[in-house]
Amino acid sequence: MGTIISAYLLPHPPLAVPDVGRGSERAIAATIRAMEQAAAEIERAAPRTVVVVSPHAPVSRTPGHILMNGGETLKGDFSRFGAAEAGMAFKNDLRLAGRIAAEAAKAGISAGGEPQPLELGAWRGHELDHGAMVPLYFLDRRLKAAKAAAKATVEAPTPASGHVAARAAGHVAAKAATEAPAQAAIPVADHAAGHAEAKTVSLATGHAADQAVAPDVSRPMLIVISIAFASHETLFRFGQCVGRAISEADGDVVFIASGDLSHKLKSDGPYGFDPAGPEFDRHVLACVRDSDVGALLATNGGLLDSAAQCGFYGLAMMYGALLWQDAAMPAAAADRAVAGSGGCVAGDGCAVSGACAVRLASDVRSYEGPFGVGYAVARVTAVAAKPESAEAVAAAAGERAVVKTAAAGRPAAPETAKAPATAPENAVAAATAPENIAVAAGERAESGVPAAGAHDRAESGCAGSGDPYVELAKSALRAWIAERRQLPVPPGLPPEMRDTRAGAFVSIKKRGLLRGCIGTISPACGCVAEEIVQNAISACSRDPRFEPISPGEIPDLTVSVDVLAEPEPIASAAELDAKRYGVIVSKGFRRGLLLPNLEGVDTVEAQLRIAREKAGIFDASGCKLERFEVTRHERGGEMA
Repeated sequence: MGTIISAYLLPHPPLAVPDVGRGSERAIAATIRAMEQAAAEIERAAPRTVVVVSPHAPVSRTPGHILMNGGETLKGDFSRFGAAEAGMAFKNDLRLAGRIAAEAAKAGISAGGEPQPLELGAWRGHELDHGAMVPLYFLDRRLKAAKAAAKATVEAPTPASGHVAARAAGHVAAKAATEAPAQAAIPVADHAAGHAEAKTVSLATGHAADQAVAPDVSRPMLIVISIAFASHETLFRFGQCVGRAISEADGDVVFIASGDLSHKLKSDGPYGFDPAGPEFDRHVLACVRDSDVGALLATNGGLLDSAAQCGFYGLAMMYGALLWQDAAMPAAAADRAVAGSGGCVAGDGCAVSGACAVRLASDVRSYEGPFGVGYAVARVTAVAAKPESAEAVAAAAGERAVVKTAAAGRPAAPETAKAPATAPENAVAAATAPENIAVAAGERAESGVPAAGAHDRAESGCAGSGDPYVELAKSALRAWIAERRQLPVPPGLPPEMRDTRAGAFVSIKKRGLLRGCIGTISPACGCVAEEIVQNAISACSRDPRFEPISPGEIPDLTVSVDVLAEPEPIASAAELDAKRYGVIVSKGFRRGLLLPNLEGVDTVEAQLRIAREKAGIFDASGCKLERFEVTRHERGGEMA
């Protein structure tokens, strides 16, 4: 029976690799020390397999499908960052990967190989991305040092003199451990030669054949899992599938959730500053420190978007893997997200309500953000917990209840942690304690969604006193959320809503935070009114970033509608105006849209950057640009 020896949250800044950083890595010395400590622990634990979730691995084109690298050998280097000599290779644990895919299929989750071909290939030659390689770099360096030391011991010229050989081996190991390895990626023969040929594993179907190739005893095998833009509950449940598969396997595993925290911690950082950045980092670190998995899974999707983070998805899978026996956790977290109840599910680091099966032990070892991106290192282990009475569990949960802010439904920031809005850079504290991560005062922008202002109260139904576009969207939302009924286009609408066609976006906020936003760039229905009804239904039930909206949330919702004019191609960004025009950025099959006149998006540069990020376009060269104008309807948007 396999177990997860330990799990880690590890960041992936390429400059942590000395050959890439070339001195700049000294600014994140605490992060590097913590990552080296983790590598030493993993080496001592000698797991059979290391499972890495990387947010920079290719994402499946099939919505909700969780992609796993299916190559027999997983290798890569940092040539993209000017350090081709820093390379690594691991044997893929295809048998365990097949078990994971099979468990996911039982749970109704699509996982494994890519069902559809990828345009940008992705994993060409089964290469590792930097999201996997940076956390593995320090382990790989130690493994190479150990191999060099063993070789030096065997080849020592005076084998009779044990202390001489030992001294030589120690010198080689120390040298290899302190210098970046100079050799190219390890050839397959280094860890596959001499073993029988492996049988194939179909990750697409989840059927795993016996794997006859034994791993090199000096190196663990590897599994790399991509993220999927699925609900928090689905990510957690997939993690449980991983944990269940490990429990039925032969060897022990270390789980690594690779991810940086917010990318918006400093005004002079690569992504600028947003108050959501330090707020998100403090929230996540507090959840990890306190093993408050329920609060983590209840994190608002709007906060994830505005913080521009890439670590949450792996964390959700990691905790699912650690708590694979806990069938109640996803439902408990979902209830909390709706009801706004605080605290961990059973209190005091216990992650299972009722009779506890496991207790999580967490150690947040470092946190830094000198470049405007949050880098955190933490270790989490699951240990058997002593059963407690229901009264004791309830008391513990009561003592640890987390106060929620009325606006966000998230843990409230301590008053002492707030920094002046005039100095957003002060919102980053280079300290490991999450309570030392300051939060800047003021409103935060929702990326790609118009901010809700103060609106006049509207009556329910299309005959209300508000804007007819907004009233139609509200009526469509009520009909779908409360009755699962599609609203027919009502009579008496203005002619422009019945007789014209246009793209439209419906945006939904809950207590000021994004709760759903779906729209069409070009018209897909017979008239604007039909467009609004369809997009309202999609925004409340099909936005992949959020769970479907429940009837109990209706009084807290605010709705706005944007009607798009026909997009027009433009030759350059000089023809844009962030306040007047929305923008569409296209490259290949990827297309990202950002509405105009958004809070916090004041420049064309910021507008283009966010649109590219939404599309998953990371190279701006060769992009096609279009602009469009919108008519924004928000009067009377409250649904209370």
